Amino acid sequence: MATVAVLVVVALIVVLVVASRGGQGAPGATGTEAPAFSSDPSATSTPVTSQDPQEGQVPPAEAAPVAIDATAEPVPGVVTSISALAAVDGVADGPGEVAGPALSFDVTVRNDTAEPVSLAATVVTVSTGEDQLPADALSTGSVPLPSDVAPGESATGTYVFTVPADRRDDVRIAFDYLAGTPVVVFAGEAPRS
Repeated sequence: MATVAVLVVVALIVVLVVASRGGQGAPGATGTEAPAFSSDPSATSTPVTSQDPQEGQVPPAEAAPVAIDATAEPVPGVVTSISALAAVDGVADGPGEVAGPALSFDVTVRNDTAEPVSLAATVVTVSTGEDQLPADALSTGSVPLPSDVAPGESATGTYVFTVPADRRDDVRIAFDYLAGTPVVVFAGEAPRS
């Protein structure tokens, strides 16, 4: 009798396992087809990155670059500038950060309008070299711009990005103030040491 009970339990387990798999294929099969690859060695593909615009989207427009020590207005009454550009030893404290040669700089936004200006959506990035590779931001030493600037006031944020000394001949600091406005680009040579 005990043997029959064991066989019934084993049979139930087998049925449950088969039913839970829902008729899936061989063990390890995911149920999705593998991507098709061409066996033609001359075939090429275009990689899609997270920075590629989606269908129907247009990448943000960039204003003509200005000198690193110039001022720029992404919109009338919002004046931006870069100052205190310096070579520093970047410290890595955050996930994925890598310590090394870096640049530190201040971004100042002056509000010459009669209304508060929101900086909540502002993004600051750096790219370097002839190929304009993006630089990585470091959290240590960085103090982002506040969320808004009162009328007639200025606000300053400090940013640190890893930039090897040999890539500082052509540095571009992009200030993306708000979606739908041109990205302000400050371009020029940065200190090596």
